[in-house]
Amino acid sequence: MNDIRMWNIREMRICIEWGKTFEAYQRLSHFDQFALVRNFAFAFNLLNRVFYSPDHGPDKIVFQNGAFIMRQPQQQNILAQNEENMQVMELFKNWEVDPFVKELCMKRA
Repeated sequence: MNDIRMWNIREMRICIEWGKTFEAYQRLSHFDQFALVRNFAFAFNLLNRVFYSPDHGPDKIVFQNGAFIMRQPQQQNILAQNEENMQVMELFKNWEVDPFVKELCMKRA
């Protein structure tokens, strides 16, 4: 679980630094910047990990610690200490990314 926590912290830092590259983000108040990051950070975290994970096809996400998530729950490799994270991921089984969010995520600084 410590490795997952470490990656979550790093992804949060990347999310904040990435947000700072947008002029519109810079013009927001600190309260609005915090609200935007708070509401987008989880999606950014997941999308960034998927983008940088090894390509195992469209139905499999492999994490840095070797755990992976398959689109079908019965095919998941759940590490003993990672079960609560996998329960959260169940929410994203049929998740569709909003086109605007997808465009922001594909934008390179």
